[in-house]
Amino acid sequence: MQVTEEQYDMVIIDIFEDEITPPQFCTPEFLEICRDLLRPNGIIMFNRLHGEDVSVRSVTERFFERTFKKVFPEAQYIDTEGNWILWSRKV
Repeated sequence: MQVTEEQYDMVIIDIFEDEITPPQFCTPEFLEICRDLLRPNGIIMFNRLHGEDVSVRSVTERFFERTFKKVFPEAQYIDTEGNWILWSRKV
């Protein structure tokens, strides 16, 4: 992602090691790179676990509120009853 100069209509992140998204993909810096890859009005979608385990739910909710929404202030999520799909348009 750091070497391309292309821009895209959609970027989808779906990265897991067991039940965890590796920390390097959960930083504002990574999300800013993703944002920069989007064309105006492009969409980012980020799949995160959000199941029955309270600790997993808490991590996902914190990530959404404290990190994802800082880079994508208009962000929303789709609850698939097991995962949250975090998404936003590039404004």
